[in-house]
Parts: sequence; structure tokens; C-alpha cells
Amino acid sequence: MHLNSGSFPIATAPGFETMADDLLTYGGSEPVVWTAGGQQPVTIRAIVRQFSAKVETALQTVSKVGISSILVAAMDVPGLQPGDLFSLRGATFRVADGGVWPDGFAMVKVEVTEVYP
Repeated sequence: MHLNSGSFPIATAPGFETMADDLLTYGGSEPVVWTAGGQQPVTIRAIVRQFSAKVETALQTVSKVGISSILVAAMDVPGLQPGDLFSLRGATFRVADGGVWPDGFAMVKVEVTEVYP
């Protein structure tokens, strides 16, 4: 069953308080800016997940690389909701509807879609 932050609070489980720091320190994280609805932007660390898709047509083959999700510390994003924004790598991304997946311990997978000007 899929639950999002509207269904329950995003929290860190007792005994796992330093897990997110360890993952973000040694897991290749980078700074991202989170803007919750109507709030001031906040810089946090995230592990950025990319995807690669290959599209073949009769004339050419094109590879597209994009960002599909980010992994953030639960304690950094209390109240994270679909529609919130993340800025990273020179682009803006919106949290997808149903795209907030807390792991129940210390991290939250956030599915995002790029916002085009």
C-alpha cells in the first residue's frame, strides 16, 4: 500500500538518528533547495537518482537522462508534501502526487518531475 506524507508524519525511528547523516555524508549527496508551500527556501543534502531512457525512431536513437527522485533525511523535511519544490542542478522539480515515500527509519524517497518555464 502506498502512503504519502499526507497520511502520516515523516519521522526518524529511535536508534536511527545518525543513519541519514552517514548515508548523506558517504553516499555522494549534493546540496538541494527545498521550498515548501509558502515557506522560505531551505538548503539540505540529497542523493540524486537519475534515469536513462533510450528512444529509437526510424531515423535516430536518442538517449535521455533525467532526474526521477531524490533521497533526503526525514528530519530535514518535516511536513514535505506533494507540490513542494526542489531546486538542483540548475532546474526546478515538483514533488509528484503520491511521490513521498518515507522508509520508516531515517530517509525519504521523493519522486519528482521537472518544472519547465
